[in-house]
Amino acid sequence: MRIEVPNFLIIFVLCLVLLLSAIPTLSAETFSGHVLDEAGKPIAGITVALRELNSDTVESSITDDDGRFSISSTNVPVELMLYPKTNAPYTISMVHIAGMIYYPGQHVNLPENIVFTFVEGANIKDVQINVRKRTLIRGRVLKQDGTPLNNVNALLNLSGQALNGTSPIIRGMLTQLDQDGYFELYVDSPGYYTFSLEYQKEIARTDEILITGKPDDDKLVLMLGGKTETNLSEDLGDRQQQTQKLKRNIDQFNPIPTSSSKEKATFSGRVVDTNGNAISGFKLGLQPMQYYGGMFRKERMRFIKTNDHLSDETVPIKKETPNESVIEDDTLPPRNQLVSPITASGTFSFNQIEAGPLQLFILSEDTTSNKGKIGTGIHGQEHLESEFEILSVKFGPMIFGNFEELPFLLFNQITFGITPGATIENVEITVKRRIKVSGRVIYADGTPLKDLITKLRIKEPQHGIPSLGDADGYTSQANIRTDTYGFFNIFVENPGDYFFHVKYIVLTAEAGPITIKDSVQQNELILKLNGNILFPDSLIDNMATNDDEQLPDVWVVNPANGHSYKVVECEDWYDAHLKATQNGAHLVSINDEVEHKWITEIFGSGFFWIGLNDLEKEGEWLWDSGEPLTYKLWETDELFPEGTLSDVEKDYAVMNINGKWQATGPQTTVWIMTRQAILENDGLLSTIQPKSEPVEK
Repeated sequence: MRIEVPNFLIIFVLCLVLLLSAIPTLSAETFSGHVLDEAGKPIAGITVALRELNSDTVESSITDDDGRFSISSTNVPVELMLYPKTNAPYTISMVHIAGMIYYPGQHVNLPENIVFTFVEGANIKDVQINVRKRTLIRGRVLKQDGTPLNNVNALLNLSGQALNGTSPIIRGMLTQLDQDGYFELYVDSPGYYTFSLEYQKEIARTDEILITGKPDDDKLVLMLGGKTETNLSEDLGDRQQQTQKLKRNIDQFNPIPTSSSKEKATFSGRVVDTNGNAISGFKLGLQPMQYYGGMFRKERMRFIKTNDHLSDETVPIKKETPNESVIEDDTLPPRNQLVSPITASGTFSFNQIEAGPLQLFILSEDTTSNKGKIGTGIHGQEHLESEFEILSVKFGPMIFGNFEELPFLLFNQITFGITPGATIENVEITVKRRIKVSGRVIYADGTPLKDLITKLRIKEPQHGIPSLGDADGYTSQANIRTDTYGFFNIFVENPGDYFFHVKYIVLTAEAGPITIKDSVQQNELILKLNGNILFPDSLIDNMATNDDEQLPDVWVVNPANGHSYKVVECEDWYDAHLKATQNGAHLVSINDEVEHKWITEIFGSGFFWIGLNDLEKEGEWLWDSGEPLTYKLWETDELFPEGTLSDVEKDYAVMNINGKWQATGPQTTVWIMTRQAILENDGLLSTIQPKSEPVEK
């Protein structure tokens, strides 16, 4: 029998087939291997998981008796982790795959795990995940009558400082209390922690508790509506001694063992742009790194460890002398930084690579340009900036970076290791060209801030998810290095309107909005400081360049009036007056609002002695220089008002933290707490004689 199929049904089926064929399919990838502890023994019952970052889908596998696991995933960004994420008894220390070694913390937003993308159709086998045991905290919660709060879920909060340098914060983690009120929690390291627990609007909290990881030492009891007794000694010396003792028993300096193998590895591949075309004209670097204080840092030395994981003591190196064998040190010199030029065909090659963590980065082609952005380097390692930026690195079947679906996930340098003697080939590094901005920093009189390093804060245009900035809204910062003429270069990611702020000692400059165009355009930036600084001859040759600390004994020139000002430390008004005289100056006179605003911008808030007084004639306030009082800014709501002194006894003036003036006298609260004075050098000298001699020091 012949069946007639309606034309509309045929058309519908054809459309459905075409529609389904147009939908991209996610290929299945596999990821398998085994999990080992610090002693190299397999661990059973560990849940290894791959979490899809754009959907929170989790694929997991529980290790068998041989520590083996196998997971199927898709070629989207995934996070390799141990489950449950918030309270697993182990943490990943490193992952070995085909001669490469990967470490957690490759991305600032996901510091505990490893994030990557599978190459389509990849089958990653023989993965070795090394884990270390975390510190178990076992606590108990009691009601106010002393009976346990049992068989319920409660919200637990934790914060503190771990001995490995990290500052863990756990907020609102749902915690199961057993029939006796006990709960268990894992943290990465022993340390000093504060706990609070909430149940039905009742709160239990602790002071700072020292967690050692030993059940006999850790006695954590939380009482609803109360506070537990601390197990910390009041004596600071005891705390420091205990801290050092604990640090000797954890991998504080370098949890990644330094291999004693003499075999050298090789690392080669090519560099391409975002279109897959070979690119050259710059150099790649491999910087030796070490794990210290909870993060990877530039290697300063190599720490040698024994294989005895119970004692974990350092092995001293014996250096022979003509007289005897002396235990000199427990370190070795750092490994050398390696550099490879990129050929015209985009290829690079590193040879003679020693074992240990390495950071891949792009060298600056101009060593006079500024240092790299602080905070954008994944591990805080600063390098001179380059016009090019690493977007992604492809190691065999794995791609790190290039997360278009997750623009908030920062990627710049990547830290990894290579198995001794391994040959790593066909690495593909994708880069993009950045936008160059040529800037200049000058003093108020137009002279350059030359041959110095200072910080530049940058407020970037916002795209997509807003970047978190500092209190003033600046989202990043760079260490800029000016040349002889005050010029520097920086590189930014995107065109748009930018704001810039620079600080040098006590001087500042701001600019913005500055419209930055693409790299073809000339992008120029001028930052003019709000004053000049006069350095004594004794400081000229040894000037510090740290802009976080004010240099001693420097005069700051106000461009509006040409006068010089500086802050000095003093014991009281008498000492301040004496130092003004010794400097050939006087205590500051503030004659108008413009001068007052400039002084507060330069020297900030605080209690400062100023030149205002009525020592010559009661009630007739004059400046120390003899100038009349033409501008007034008295505090109407005095800070620390003193009722013990009459107005007649208050002959001196202080500029308080509000920038306003307050009369005071000897032995008042304000008198005692004011230990700084502002001096002014304008050719005038003090004409006021104090009522009494300066106090003996």
